[in-house]
Amino acid sequence: MRVTFLATIFQTEPRRLHRKLSKCPVMGWENFKGIRVPLYDFKTAVAFIVDPKVDIGTWIKSQTPATLPVYINKAFWEAENSKLRWMERARHYWHDEDVLDVLGRTALAIKESAQLWVENLPGNPNAQGRCKCGWRDPC
Repeated sequence: MRVTFLATIFQTEPRRLHRKLSKCPVMGWENFKGIRVPLYDFKTAVAFIVDPKVDIGTWIKSQTPATLPVYINKAFWEAENSKLRWMERARHYWHDEDVLDVLGRTALAIKESAQLWVENLPGNPNAQGRCKCGWRDPC
């Protein structure tokens, strides 16, 4: 693709694209009206022309160990581990056992409380210290 074609697609001036494509690899050269002009691969040229709209953290998280360079992979996971250690020390992050223990104790407290509600309902003949009308003193 010639720069003029890319400029037409992106609705900009060719001189602006020359600056953006200065580091883009040239696929070949063509004579156009006696002037040698560079030819670019469309996908490669678009990567140099269009600014990325992705957050770098999101992009890195979407990568797999096979697609991420080793040095970036190591630095990223070290940063994630230090973040998790900080969150654990600040009590913003809990281990699974701690969460399950708290939820289990909460469920038991709710269950015991609900069972006591039934026993203390007015009109229940088995209610302790209450008569059939619901008052504490015997009728």
